[in-house]
Amino acid sequence: MKHANLAGLMACELAKIKGSRIGIFVVLYPLIMVLTGTGMTLISGGFGTDGWHLLWARATGFYGMAMYAVGIAVIASLVWRVEHKGGNWNALMSSGTPAWGVMTGKTLAIGLLSALMQPVFLITAILVGKLAGLPGMLPLEYWWSVLASMIACLPVAAAQSAFSCFIRPFAPPIAMGLVLAGANTFLLLLHLTPAYFLPYGILTRSTMMGSAASRIGTSFPVDPVTPATMCISIGTSIGMTLIIIAIASLILEKRDIHV
Repeated sequence: MKHANLAGLMACELAKIKGSRIGIFVVLYPLIMVLTGTGMTLISGGFGTDGWHLLWARATGFYGMAMYAVGIAVIASLVWRVEHKGGNWNALMSSGTPAWGVMTGKTLAIGLLSALMQPVFLITAILVGKLAGLPGMLPLEYWWSVLASMIACLPVAAAQSAFSCFIRPFAPPIAMGLVLAGANTFLLLLHLTPAYFLPYGILTRSTMMGSAASRIGTSFPVDPVTPATMCISIGTSIGMTLIIIAIASLILEKRDIHV
């Protein structure tokens, strides 16, 4: 196990949560987010001439600024929950898996489950649009933003994995995710450059990438979907993920954690 490849590490972690209800959360959470956003739009007068653009803007607005990160935080707490039960922590630490392997496996498992929420989000938005009678199809730029957000969830997955590793109770890491996502959105509103490269800022910008967010009046720049912005999103996501995993692995290796 010590020399297992990345796929093996992730598969091992996914096997631990087999039979849990985490899959239900992965499906229901984005579905509820889309229905909530579009429901408010219908109540306030419908989609008007903006059609698909307004639907996507309302669906991704609050979700991209905070609630996607909260969903990732919940998944991270669920994935780590098994390790904080009974003697599982001692078994994990004595399994022969190096600290980097533990953190990488957990991050990949959390990242995969978090990424799967985005296709559900996309499909739900399309179904809602069709049921609402919108002509045509969701513009291609938003499909690309979904792809970007599926990669951009990784640094948040790494951060929340670290929180859930070092904090045994289930709820505090989730609260931290909500606070940090909200704080990062506030920093984005202040146009502070560092916020664009922090895990939660990367996620927000990638999820809201495209012209949709500008239609609901965001006060921070929203990136257009271009090859350059896609590369920046993916590159910063991977780079930040590796940094967080390295730091968390070092702490896990050196720190005596009592659970």
